[in-house]
Amino acid sequence: PPMRETWAAMEELVKTGLVRAIGVSNFSVVKLRDLLTYAAVRPDLGSGDSEFGSKSGLKLLENSVVVDIASSLGKSAAQVLIRWAVQRGTVAVPKSKTPNRIAENFDVFTWELPEEAMHRLSTFSTQHRILEGKMWLSAAGPYKTLADLWDE
Repeated sequence: PPMRETWAAMEELVKTGLVRAIGVSNFSVVKLRDLLTYAAVRPDLGSGDSEFGSKSGLKLLENSVVVDIASSLGKSAAQVLIRWAVQRGTVAVPKSKTPNRIAENFDVFTWELPEEAMHRLSTFSTQHRILEGKMWLSAAGPYKTLADLWDE
């Protein structure tokens, strides 16, 4: 169904008390501005998506800047990247099956990255889209091309 129809259905869920909030994730500015023209319930904008364990993420774990900062702080590269996301106010969703790595991933709330480290981590020249989005393309749907989906 079109976004307007989908959003109206989700707003009904709020009105009936089945949910407290509805939100969006990975919306471009173009799509968000469009949504705000007709949304009676403002969307919750609670995320950013960074997966450090993806193929591009593994490169981040080995990045010399990340490794250098981690070494200087006595932390792991994963902890530095998770703390960077948290400190920026974005949502980090680390994934691990290893109990000691899971515990390590939670140990990011009692310390902060220095301002200089935050700056170094925020200036990487390359950005990666982790999910291409082809599965959402359909000749019958609103996203016929990747350019439609990502507003590029």
